[in-house]
Amino acid sequence: MADQTKKKYLILTFNVCNLGGGQLYVLRRAKYLRAKGYDIHIVVTFHTNYFPLEENFKDFSLYFIPEMGRPSATVSKSKVNLLISDILNKVGVSTELLIETHTLETIEWGELIASQCGAKHLAYPLAEPKVSKYKFNPGVRIFWDKLRTNSFYGCTSTSLKQIFEKNTVPANYVNIGYDENEMIEKCEPPINYSVKNGDYVITSVTRLDKTYVEPLVESTAQLAQKYSQQQFVLLIAGGSKTKGREEFLFSNFSNERFKLPNLNIIYTGYIEKLGKDIFNISNVFVGMGTASINAISQGCLTINIDPNNGMKYASGFFGEDTCNFAYSESGKLFTILEKLEEAYLLSDEEIKKRKEKSRKLYENEFETLSCFKKIDLLFDSIVPSVINKRYDISNVYRLQVQTLTDIKKVIHSILCFFQSHIVKI
Repeated sequence: MADQTKKKYLILTFNVCNLGGGQLYVLRRAKYLRAKGYDIHIVVTFHTNYFPLEENFKDFSLYFIPEMGRPSATVSKSKVNLLISDILNKVGVSTELLIETHTLETIEWGELIASQCGAKHLAYPLAEPKVSKYKFNPGVRIFWDKLRTNSFYGCTSTSLKQIFEKNTVPANYVNIGYDENEMIEKCEPPINYSVKNGDYVITSVTRLDKTYVEPLVESTAQLAQKYSQQQFVLLIAGGSKTKGREEFLFSNFSNERFKLPNLNIIYTGYIEKLGKDIFNISNVFVGMGTASINAISQGCLTINIDPNNGMKYASGFFGEDTCNFAYSESGKLFTILEKLEEAYLLSDEEIKKRKEKSRKLYENEFETLSCFKKIDLLFDSIVPSVINKRYDISNVYRLQVQTLTDIKKVIHSILCFFQSHIVKI
């Protein structure tokens, strides 16, 4: 039975089983709120046995509800009511219930839950999903209403423009925070590289599925070709669970392909715990998201990758060209090569100035406590949700959605059959 006396905080998110920026954000937020006296409940819509943070989440109430990872129209009305009733029973009655949601699907469900008990609900997607994908779904009304009532916030300065695909939306956002005290001294497992005198080290920490890996390698090779007297090292930390992805990169974007005597490309594999050492040996870091925040927290010169255009371009130096950890704020983009070359040619004085500027940006805009306090203040202005008949979805519409889903499944099965038959032939 849930504690009936404490203030409650319900987080609806995609998953906490992986090890990335979103999962670490949920963990930090949950710990912070528990210290403030809240009883924390977390709903995930995806879960696997791979759960490296399991020990960290053991003290929080965690529920796996896959249906809340889909638009509510794809779930029967009786099941929707049952799921909402069940989660409210698990959370329990309290003097205060606050809800925070991280995906479009969980935003829809979060509002339906909030309206049943008069909770305050903050829509805070941790990425930039497009509301246009809900174009023919009644749930889209919730997003626009949350935006209109200033209870829909992005996690970067350009997020709402990306999500609603409009330039006229409010600039409502709170950056995702990071606590530098969480970073250990040395990476675990250790990175298989010791810096040599005269090396110019370019690093990146990322999932190898990110498509900027290829242009980063190619750009570094071009830089090495142009400055043949300089020894370059490209250190890429991370791995991929996508079948064949690592093998593709190791074969086609490696030392064997470029055969440059002054370039050493090193793939470290997965890093379970990020250490300060990888940033300390870096002349320049290239990345995006929380990895870039990690870098500037250590005073590392950082180039951000813009997520648009296949991640082939940079939004510029973090703290100089952009204060956003991914997207360009001005709309101007740069090739990765031109920013790498700019970094290489910077004077020691200019490097120091840019490092100090980005460090100050971290302290003001990305330090965890500062960001969490801003989110806390948002709830003071959010009006409790109420039942809204506009969000009701008719049984006829649900039937149409289910029929369309069944047709798609049949088509998918037929395509799989023919593909399998062709392979056998």
